[in-house]
Amino acid sequence: MSAGGRAGHAGAAGLWRRVHRYAWACPPPWTAVRRAVAPLGAALPGPLLVLGTGGWSFAVDALGSDRVRALDSLDPWTLAHTRAPASRLAVSSSGATVETRALAEAFPPTRWLCGRQLSPRGADDQVALFGAPLSTAFLAPAALADPAGLRDAYRQLRAGHRGTGLAAAELAAGVTGPDITIAPPAWATEGLRLWLLQLGRQVLCGKSDRFRPHVTLVGPDTRATPGTPAPPAGPDVPATLDLRAARPGLAGLMELMYRAGMFAACLAVRHGVAPAEHRNVTAYKRLLGRRGPAYRTADLAGFVAGWLADRPRLRRLHVVRYGGQPAPLPDPATLGAADRPVEVHRGSAWNHHSFQAVYADPGTAVVVLAATPDGLLRDIAEATRLALGDRAVLVEV
Repeated sequence: MSAGGRAGHAGAAGLWRRVHRYAWACPPPWTAVRRAVAPLGAALPGPLLVLGTGGWSFAVDALGSDRVRALDSLDPWTLAHTRAPASRLAVSSSGATVETRALAEAFPPTRWLCGRQLSPRGADDQVALFGAPLSTAFLAPAALADPAGLRDAYRQLRAGHRGTGLAAAELAAGVTGPDITIAPPAWATEGLRLWLLQLGRQVLCGKSDRFRPHVTLVGPDTRATPGTPAPPAGPDVPATLDLRAARPGLAGLMELMYRAGMFAACLAVRHGVAPAEHRNVTAYKRLLGRRGPAYRTADLAGFVAGWLADRPRLRRLHVVRYGGQPAPLPDPATLGAADRPVEVHRGSAWNHHSFQAVYADPGTAVVVLAATPDGLLRDIAEATRLALGDRAVLVEV
């Protein structure tokens, strides 16, 4: 091995040691997992509805199971048409997440998981950003989704986690530019795509003036992020974090999640940012209940084109619709953004995967589409617009 290769490997090993000190990066023994999961399995026979937001809910939907699903939407139509099973699990680190509390009022949970209950160790050591694949909030639904497979999948993960983590650290040590692309496998569910997006954007973005990455998913059309299937990136499309070879099934999913999480954590530590924090979201939360100007238009594309024409410094566009189900989300190609890249997302899920990054990016515009006249979802839409200042506009649809 060359001197440069040895130095690179040593640097990666040092990164991995620093990250592995975090409990959420260190898999506990299977016996601890079994003790944590078994009582939940007995209390929550399937099918199971998990109430939660962000990484907690995205990770559950990443399982792609018809026995377990997550509900993170306050959309009135979605709430009215959700057939909730008898087993319902609410997940919140603090137990006070405003959206999770609202979901719990609509569908009273059988059990709550908060604080130390989120950890198989019984410690206060789990966070939503890295809550898969090692938190009880992921492992209990995984046990229900694949009762026979969890033990073997977890043992494989634990046996190989050091090699997986070191490989992720070596990859992170070699990243040189600000553009970070993540390529999910062809079998990725909507939940897995959103989980990867929140991982990249909340762990890495909006935390440092010196380190300002731009994180995107490679391959899926931007319309696919909220849930419309699209073909994956071809094998010749380069990606910073290439997960296209990951095996389908629970073992492959858990290994993928661990690899992706350790890559993001090592890259964050390398650049001196706190991997488990995402403080920018407080910018909109503290504005809940306030109102700003709202517009109406019969020509959304024309309105957006005119609004952007006065803001040439805004080089990217996110369009986020709050409410409006079951109507499809707008087609990015029809939104009047000229040559700007466009992402279209569902709110308030967007607040849990992209607000952290967009809030700190002065080159990104946000068009907030408010499809509900009142309630908490409208409050979140209004607060989001206000937090972003003149980079955002709210349009009632």
